[in-house]
Amino acid sequence: MKLIFQIILILTVLPCLSQPTGNQKLYLEIIDNGDTLHFENCFGKRELKRKVNLKYNNFQLSDIGNNQTGFEFYPIYSKFIHKTLMTDDHHIQIVKNKTDTMRIEILNAYNVYFLSIPFQKGNFRLYINDGLKDKWLVNTLPFKSLNNNQIVYDISPREWSIFEVNSSKTKYDYFISRQLERQQLLVKPIIPEDDPNFRNPRRVNNLKVEVADFNFDENNDYREQKMNDNTKWNYFIYSEAVKGFVWDTLLSNLDNCYFDFEKKTFLGAKTTRVTATLTQTDNYTYINGVATLFRQTQCVHVFPHSERMDCSIYELLDGKLVFKELIKGCE
Repeated sequence: MKLIFQIILILTVLPCLSQPTGNQKLYLEIIDNGDTLHFENCFGKRELKRKVNLKYNNFQLSDIGNNQTGFEFYPIYSKFIHKTLMTDDHHIQIVKNKTDTMRIEILNAYNVYFLSIPFQKGNFRLYINDGLKDKWLVNTLPFKSLNNNQIVYDISPREWSIFEVNSSKTKYDYFISRQLERQQLLVKPIIPEDDPNFRNPRRVNNLKVEVADFNFDENNDYREQKMNDNTKWNYFIYSEAVKGFVWDTLLSNLDNCYFDFEKKTFLGAKTTRVTATLTQTDNYTYINGVATLFRQTQCVHVFPHSERMDCSIYELLDGKLVFKELIKGCE
């Protein structure tokens, strides 16, 4: 009898283990002719209840899936409504004027995504990721900042008509990952996959992501805390050539980076123990928009780890580092 009970318990738990967790979410922005439909107005300021049907003006948004998780809205976290993803398929419906209907199947969504939906009458089917051929490296996805603390992957297609259900299509025609690749929204991975910092730091809750124009080219870039040392950062600079973000190896390997966004100036430094008695500090600044080594300090210690040392200063002149001065007895 005990064995039968254990088997029943295992069979009951197995489906739960195969489901995505409640932390998986889909943030929704629904628009019509460029105007945002504010379904979040259906929620009170302190209302935390999930709702299966939302109404805004002459529109109605409904969860029509078999496992209806409904929609939620937390104003302190974002300005968008979101839907918790508990199974591999979700069905939502938008009705305009009680007649025009847009139905969307969302399949294989196992992450935290942002999706902008321009209202368009018809039936649509979006396969997010099959985990095999039609997949992406999440670090190369476009992303959207919902507030100061939250970044989500933006999987909004440029053309929704691509995903309109057609009897002549196979399911492979509906993969967002394939369409994003065709639209050149994905960039090739820059960091080797065996680098621990490449393993999707944005999914680690205690790591920060900061967005700013770190190279002062009027395009927003972003940086992520390093997994092995959260006092340092990996920098991803927006590249027009690839229409995406490229890992900046120099900025990412500096010990300290200081940005003055008003004056558009930058100073960076890296200190290296060359030998037991020689320490070298390299200082960088932007010259013609490129991070350039402009000063180098080489300090010779009296003995290993001694505080007293003699330091030679080199500065950039006509494209070369030249000796500037010797400071004896530095501590």
